[in-house]
Amino acid sequence: MTGLFFALALPAFAAPLAAVSVPSRPALPAPDTSPPGPGLPVPDLGLAPGERLVAVLVTSLGDVRCTLDHAASPVSVANFVALARGEREWVDPVDGESTRRPLYDGTLFHRVVPGFLVQGGDPSGTGTGGPGYSLVDEAAGSVFDRPGILALANRGPNTGGSQFFVTLGPARHIDGRYTPLGTCTNLAVLERIAAVPRGERNRPLAPPVLRSVRIEKQS
Repeated sequence: MTGLFFALALPAFAAPLAAVSVPSRPALPAPDTSPPGPGLPVPDLGLAPGERLVAVLVTSLGDVRCTLDHAASPVSVANFVALARGEREWVDPVDGESTRRPLYDGTLFHRVVPGFLVQGGDPSGTGTGGPGYSLVDEAAGSVFDRPGILALANRGPNTGGSQFFVTLGPARHIDGRYTPLGTCTNLAVLERIAAVPRGERNRPLAPPVLRSVRIEKQS
């Protein structure tokens, strides 16, 4: 399958864009413009009035709790939850096989930029992979004005899938371009992830592992 590459523009204080240029790749398949798609129970997440979902990112450097905003981005949040729970079929970019195993288990934080973001959710671990489909953006009015914002990564309009990032500071230059999924706490863990030694294109030399994404209900 054709992989997805998710690149975010770097802020002025980071490396120049030329240092993270993206090689040309084959065109992506047409985005899925008819959400929710087969097998995905959206937007009904089974929540009682006043309940919210929390995604616990269980990483090799500690846990990060993220309160999901299903009201703001119902399709994208439901997709994230279904992939985390193993409730939606996706295509493994490594072997091309369809599967319903929890997508995020054992994936890597393949891109880290101190002061900007940490990025993960690629089942291939390369930064070019995804679930074999794409979602329509729910990014209108999104504001990245603080650390801890969890959002769906993409390589352009309507190309989000499984990859995500969490901001480490204000990033107003990406306002309105990425679908927000929620807000994370335990920022010290994210800072530890971002501080690992990096190589080319901000890839960690020993990438921290996302062991699992545990979905919990919170009143």
